[in-house]
Amino acid sequence: MRDIVLEYQNILFNIDKIIAASPYKASYIIEKLGMSSANYHKKKREKSFSLQEMLKLTDLIDSEVMEDKLLAEISIEAEERNDFVPLRESGLV
Repeated sequence: MRDIVLEYQNILFNIDKIIAASPYKASYIIEKLGMSSANYHKKKREKSFSLQEMLKLTDLIDSEVMEDKLLAEISIEAEERNDFVPLRESGLV
């Protein structure tokens, strides 16, 4: 279970990169999340999206190609910080 929480933490920590790599403009994401521009930018900067907002974001920008690319980058960065256990090493997959 700890591995799942750490993976979520890594995604949240890198949400700005994930959003930047998506094909969508901020205005589209803001509209779909149903929040003000100021609130969206603050949450993105502070990495403080709620669980429900993160679920909406993943529904919006989830694609296998983008996911594979970004998760590889996130895993490398997390391994460099020594706070991430890849799923393949966790025994969960």
